Amino acid sequence: MSEQPLAPLPDPQHAAWHGVAQEMPDWPTDLQQHAARNLGERGLSHLVEAPHDQAATAPLAETASRQEIASAFESGHKTIRMLMTDERFDALCAERGVDPYNTDTEGYWDTLETFVQSRTAVLRQNQRADGLKLDVLELLAATPKFLVHGEQLKRGVDLRGAPQEVRAKNTENKEIASRFNTRLRDFATDFPNVSATGLATELLKFADSADLEYAKLATSVPQTIRSTIRGAQYEMAFGQILRATTERFRPSEDTDEDLRGIDWVISPGVGRQLCVDIKASLSEVDHLNRGHNGTPYHIKRHGDIVLYPLLTDAQFNDSFYISEQTAALTAPQVIAYLDKARYRYN
Repeated sequence: MSEQPLAPLPDPQHAAWHGVAQEMPDWPTDLQQHAARNLGERGLSHLVEAPHDQAATAPLAETASRQEIASAFESGHKTIRMLMTDERFDALCAERGVDPYNTDTEGYWDTLETFVQSRTAVLRQNQRADGLKLDVLELLAATPKFLVHGEQLKRGVDLRGAPQEVRAKNTENKEIASRFNTRLRDFATDFPNVSATGLATELLKFADSADLEYAKLATSVPQTIRSTIRGAQYEMAFGQILRATTERFRPSEDTDEDLRGIDWVISPGVGRQLCVDIKASLSEVDHLNRGHNGTPYHIKRHGDIVLYPLLTDAQFNDSFYISEQTAALTAPQVIAYLDKARYRYN
């Protein structure tokens, strides 16, 4: 008897689109058009008429499961430990004047990240390991350095009249934090099944094993990791919201934008583009507005917009994505607030 092919598993990213035909007639015309376009682009138009219990099958590229991602991290922890005792790492430390046995310095973690990246680059070139395991190694190796420099950023410094070396150090801290955030978002993009809490647990596990006494990080590490992952969730979800609109947009792409905290640029190259810094809570925007007035946006001095995109943590379902339906339903209100901010600045 021939073996029957397995039925495709439901895709949680699109589950919310089941049976939307009953709801769409009550939506505004423009929102119906957005929804129809989103479904068409993803090959999911059949779900408009589908019953609510029909499995949604999206034509997505095959990607690693949560179990495979967890396994890659388990292997990654062991591999990093071996690389930390590698003679070639010792040699690189000697070349840089770094003590390979003292993890209580910036230089140690900077050197480890450089060494790990040099090894993964060779493996990528020779195609001797899968991309997931190499990405895990690079993410783990970058974590302690990010935590050290992130702690320095959180302490804050008054740059008015500060010496050049202080300004340069602050810029370096921002650049390192920006690169780590980009690496985190890239990982979630390449492996969309990753669990947000699972990823936080793995990064915290490595930070704990690294014994980060430097800068008294022990108490702040869990909060820093969780808030960074949460920030990445909201930044990526805002991209989904923008895709549910007719706006032209792009992610931040240069150092100047990164240093300004810009996550997304709307209407690039057309008139005055709108640079948006996404926040994961309304309270962060309220703080900038010097009061709890509930307005989800703040206009910076040079016109950049700080925005809370009207989402809740529960809508992510422990992933880095919201459902396409949530994006489509949220988009009109978010764009309305952006238009208000744009009008007020102009």
